Amino acid sequence: SLFDNLFKKYGKQEVIMTLEDLFKILTQGRPSILQKAVIMSKFQRGLDDSTFADRFNYKIWDRLVEFFGSPEFESWNLSLCPMPIWVTRVKTGYYHLGFLDVDAIRTIQDYLRYMKVKKEKIFQSHEPLFLTTKGKPVSTQWVSKLIPELAKRAGVQKILTYYRTNIKRNAKTSHELRDLLKSIMITQNMQTWLCEMCIGHRLADSYEKQAQLFPDK
Repeated sequence: SLFDNLFKKYGKQEVIMTLEDLFKILTQGRPSILQKAVIMSKFQRGLDDSTFADRFNYKIWDRLVEFFGSPEFESWNLSLCPMPIWVTRVKTGYYHLGFLDVDAIRTIQDYLRYMKVKKEKIFQSHEPLFLTTKGKPVSTQWVSKLIPELAKRAGVQKILTYYRTNIKRNAKTSHELRDLLKSIMITQNMQTWLCEMCIGHRLADSYEKQAQLFPDK
């Protein structure tokens, strides 16, 4: 992209998000119940903005019901986590596996509770889960604006200025959530191919089919 090329040519500033940054975004950033559930789901599942909005959001409710065996979210047995979920990445068409663990599921339960009590909304099969205040499914643009705005409110946002250009860029964006997830998995000694797959990167070697051959692993 233009930003990436300019960064390689001119940039000397580091683009990074730490776990401490994410914690501040989720607390001092004062996210809504919806925003918190979106951030935790997007982070743990390792998705880009468009795949989250146009694929994951339309699949997650049915997958939750299937995995926990009931649409009654208050009765879900969280000891079954992490929950695996396959999603096709919009950009590449790559069908890949990832997971949601207990803390992401709990934020989803908080959101479902809010929608049931405050909005009298009961979700049905094949419906998108995450809805804006206008009742519309969250869009790619809505998701992409989320982290920069909350990071600014939390006081952790930095604006990067490119040398000899007028182009400026937020240091904290939703893309850095994927980098953070991959970095965490690497430090936990997970195999490289698995780290790449969980954030939607195709395996470099076309002969590597571990995910398809041994999904139970």
